[in-house]
Amino acid sequence: MSAGCPLNILYVFHGQQKACISITLLASILFGLQYCDAADSARAGTLEEYLKGLGYEAAEFERTEHAQDFVEGALGDGRKHTFLLDTGWGNTALSKSAARGLKQLNPAADSRVQLVDSNTNAEIVLMGKLTLGQVQFLNQPARVEELRADYIRLPFDAVLGCDFLFRNFCLIDCYKHRLYAHKTPPSDEQTRALETTLRLSGFAEVPIDARFLLTVETEINGQQVRLALDTGAACDEIDDSQLKRLGLTIIKSDQATTGSLIPQDMGAAVLGVGSIGRHGLKVTKVNTFRLGSHNWKNLYFGVADLKAWHLAKPGTEGEAVKGLLCQPTLAAHGALIDIARQKLWLRPEKPSR
Repeated sequence: MSAGCPLNILYVFHGQQKACISITLLASILFGLQYCDAADSARAGTLEEYLKGLGYEAAEFERTEHAQDFVEGALGDGRKHTFLLDTGWGNTALSKSAARGLKQLNPAADSRVQLVDSNTNAEIVLMGKLTLGQVQFLNQPARVEELRADYIRLPFDAVLGCDFLFRNFCLIDCYKHRLYAHKTPPSDEQTRALETTLRLSGFAEVPIDARFLLTVETEINGQQVRLALDTGAACDEIDDSQLKRLGLTIIKSDQATTGSLIPQDMGAAVLGVGSIGRHGLKVTKVNTFRLGSHNWKNLYFGVADLKAWHLAKPGTEGEAVKGLLCQPTLAAHGALIDIARQKLWLRPEKPSR
């Protein structure tokens, strides 16, 4: 695996991508009021054809009522499974039922195990043939996990993590809802051609730091904030420790609780997979937000204690990461994530009126 997401990320972060908002109203506020001015540029409509000419193969995301993106996949025995496409999940994972009957790899004897997890106690299986849409992948390792969360039934039984995305030189078109894979490393010439074409088409590039998660440097209300690109997260989130520093306040509900004249904090709950459990989620509004050369206004973020996911936690690898950018926001602003080259590309936006 390329130097990117740490191999032990599954331990410290694997709940976030399964985040589930428990109040429909809150989801509509976070997504419906987001500033959305992503233009589909003249060349964007032919991006898939162009990438195909460079040797990329495309699998389309499923369109569901969920905020996250799912890809329908089939293993060699024909069984179909729903894969969560998650840049916030380090290691590709299968539920115990999805992994049933697959060849188990020996951590001590098979080098492919190191592509997934350095923990020799982990159960690793081999997906001999994995089909995503019309694209086939051979000999993809995966970790066997208890994919469960309190109170709800998860809408997926498998996860495509960063190890898979790096190994297959993937691009994620958040706007067009497509996953692109390249079976061999793209040549330097192909990479230069792609990047030149994107720049000429008006795409703006933002460097990605992949030392811990896939993170980008942003500005919130004029202050620098490092956020993780998390296509598995249900909404943009900021750690509660950042409220004072960024000058943010919690939004109050217009209606007070019955019997009280005091407006209540608007909020819901976010659920993590496994032992992470349930955590409260409030709402705040960011006045100004800068990502690369793009400036947006009036973005709504969920506010939670992300230290349960080892983000913004002093003394940990994730201390510098203060929040998340989710799939709906990345899609609204035309994001294209080049995993292998560690670059985020943003489509040109409509001129301000």
